[in-house]
Amino acid sequence: MKRHVIHCGIILTLLFGSSLVQGQEKNVRPDSLYLFSYFTNKEANRHGMHYAWSADGYTWNVVGAPMGFLQPDTASDAPRLRDPFLLQDKKGIWHCVWTTDWESPHIGYASSPDLVHWSEPRLLYVMQSAGYEPRNCWAPEMLYDEENDRYLIFWASTIKVDGQWRVEAGKKYDNRMYYTSTRDFETFEPARPFLDYGYNVIDATVRRIGDTYYMIYKDERELPEPHKYLLVATSKQAAGPYRPLTGRPFSPAWVEGPTFIQLPDGSYICYMDNYRKHRYSAMTTRDFRHWQEAPQPLRMPSGAAHGAVLKVPASVVDTLLRHAGSQE
Repeated sequence: MKRHVIHCGIILTLLFGSSLVQGQEKNVRPDSLYLFSYFTNKEANRHGMHYAWSADGYTWNVVGAPMGFLQPDTASDAPRLRDPFLLQDKKGIWHCVWTTDWESPHIGYASSPDLVHWSEPRLLYVMQSAGYEPRNCWAPEMLYDEENDRYLIFWASTIKVDGQWRVEAGKKYDNRMYYTSTRDFETFEPARPFLDYGYNVIDATVRRIGDTYYMIYKDERELPEPHKYLLVATSKQAAGPYRPLTGRPFSPAWVEGPTFIQLPDGSYICYMDNYRKHRYSAMTTRDFRHWQEAPQPLRMPSGAAHGAVLKVPASVVDTLLRHAGSQE
């Protein structure tokens, strides 16, 4: 069977019209695109990390069908790949962290020069060096701390306190956010508290906008009644402290895995895994205080679960599409 390699430029010509190639002086090909890294529930989260791309933040196109670009070590005690998150460092190397299992004392880590060819997965025991005994390490994410020229990795864990698991009454978890820092992804500082409001929180994600770090996190409390919604906190330092912006949730309940980015019109969009409805939802804002449902239909990849969105050069998507095409 003849192999067909779909080039990003062809797809973008279809999206933006023939003006893409009208004359050498006129080229409206976008310099950058949005990339969505996510996992699915296929094979019990053993299907690897998937990609999709978008030009406008609303219509997403799957890269490869189906294809996991980064695979977990299914023969190890960390067989799953959930909640993948990507960061590119100052040298251009990509780093990925992920949840390795529902209850595991580590997170997964791998690096890549091009988002295609990945190093062997490693397990980072991010809590033990500080003396913590974690029940879980969920949804790790990363952030470049510009003021201190270091990278932060943060995640949610339930820990033992005085030999007993700290949990909500009758439940298995009572998570707080913790973080470690590194400059080389080889050595890591002992874990420290990152966000602790005295109640169960998970799924924090952070971006720097101007001189302020904006965090969106999930209130995971179940008692006395389920909360399960998203809120915003801010800080002037990457490592915090983070203060609630309004103290009011902006999302519906029963969502998780927020990820947000600026759209071409200057607004910000927050995507969220509406897991009880088995689909993604989105809300937009211009000031992180006032939110509305996304004004356009959201077309996400079928089966996508808890992922992250970032802006990348169009050439990055080119590379992924060429590789996906060559595997067909």
